[in-house]
Amino acid sequence: MSAPLKAYIETMNFSLLGGLSDFLLFVCLLLVVFYWYCNGFFNVWEQLGVPGPKPWPFLLHIPELRNGMEQAFDKWESEYGRTYGLQSIISRRPALVTTDTKLLYHIFVKDFDNFVNRASPSLSTKTTALRSLFFYGGSDWRRTRHVMSLMFTGGKLKITMYHANNSAATLVNLIKRIKAKGELVPLKKFMAKYTSDVIAKSGFGLKAEAVSDVDNEFFDNINKFLSLGSTSQQFFRLIGLYFPFISKIGLHFFENADWINPKADAYFSELANNAIETKREQKSEKVNDMLDLLLHSETPRAVAGPNEKCLTTKEIVANSVLLILAAYETTSSTLRSLLYLLAQNQDIQDKVIQEIDTVLDGRTEPEYEDLTNLKYTEQVIKEAIRLFPPVPILTREALETKTYDGVTIPKGSCVLIRVNKILRDPEYWSEPDKFNPDRFAPDVEHKASAVAYLAFGFGPRICIGKRLAILELKVALSQLLSNFRFVKTDLTYPKLGEDVKMVNVINTMSQPEKPIELDVVLRKEE
Repeated sequence: MSAPLKAYIETMNFSLLGGLSDFLLFVCLLLVVFYWYCNGFFNVWEQLGVPGPKPWPFLLHIPELRNGMEQAFDKWESEYGRTYGLQSIISRRPALVTTDTKLLYHIFVKDFDNFVNRASPSLSTKTTALRSLFFYGGSDWRRTRHVMSLMFTGGKLKITMYHANNSAATLVNLIKRIKAKGELVPLKKFMAKYTSDVIAKSGFGLKAEAVSDVDNEFFDNINKFLSLGSTSQQFFRLIGLYFPFISKIGLHFFENADWINPKADAYFSELANNAIETKREQKSEKVNDMLDLLLHSETPRAVAGPNEKCLTTKEIVANSVLLILAAYETTSSTLRSLLYLLAQNQDIQDKVIQEIDTVLDGRTEPEYEDLTNLKYTEQVIKEAIRLFPPVPILTREALETKTYDGVTIPKGSCVLIRVNKILRDPEYWSEPDKFNPDRFAPDVEHKASAVAYLAFGFGPRICIGKRLAILELKVALSQLLSNFRFVKTDLTYPKLGEDVKMVNVINTMSQPEKPIELDVVLRKEE
């Protein structure tokens, strides 16, 4: 080989090796930066003396969470106690997980102003509901809460009572038709039809006719409002653990990554806007539904001041959409849990039926004044919600660093409250897995403070629609149990003598393995 050729080959090899070395150096530099970015705040809890599992390099807590969040939380609580620290469970921030009611009393009540905001992950960047009470914090939350609390006074709930009775009566007729065909009652679908019909009438004054054999447009859209388990959503949730900003960009540009179905959101936004325009044209001062109440607080300005007691038009639309979503899913899931538990416990169902028969005295539709006398029925409702809370986890954000009984919660961190764990904790509830409505009898003392009953939240940010939900449930039970007895057979799911099997869904929630289907016995035929 000639000397010039040899020199050329050596030069080429050196250039290639040099280029490869530069590339490898660049990759290593990226890995170091990424490692520092992911692990730069991992010693926060250790420095504060809060116990907890050490996150994996790059992978954070993903290896432990792969089999479900509940299983991982149970394992960590058994190792580290009621309160422990995690990293990046919700976006890129420290998270304090707790089931300690003493600590929660500080968070929900005594130092509420420091934890007024939720610390939920970004579910959506487009939905109209982002301007609503649920997503607001600080002064905007206080202003909106003040306005919307007027919708749930006794006088205003009497309006909803009329609509709830009509929807419940239609539900009874639907079940009678199903029974005549020899078919079972699909609890999830039928109870969702009832709650969506109530909210259409009481929220917007619409005759949605959702309680029917056919799934109409209103019910179809409300049923697909939330989309919680697509592959793209899982991907952007994972991205959000490392890069919250990139996750939000993804939610903005990829429709199928959004937790809120864009088409359903647009449908209800248009529905609210059209209803508002119609009411403006009518110029009526009479209050027929909740939208009328919201419009009475409307301000012509685009932005409402923090000390004003009013809502902008966009906020009225947003809270109308929120009302649909919140009232539909939470109340319908509680109602189907109620009916399942009553079918499972016929002796308790007998007591509820006896109370309803006594209070209604031959009537099948309750009046508003009857509801306060359904005391045992309310105990049953509270116990069903304890066993199957519609919201299993609550979150709060720390606005400033605070220390409570030796536990320091740093500014910007997330407090994650395991509602479903607390509601079945043997330290707070005797025989926690047993369906026992008597535990809510007036003369029974609980093992823990009132904060242990987190079914509707606690403190100033307790669920604003609690009274509405109880009303809907009592009305439905009154009419249903005046006509039917719910039972399990060898054809139902679960079958006679079996319990429903719960499975994990999207890591944080659980639901029946299969949709619950029950049979009914017409009480006139007993």
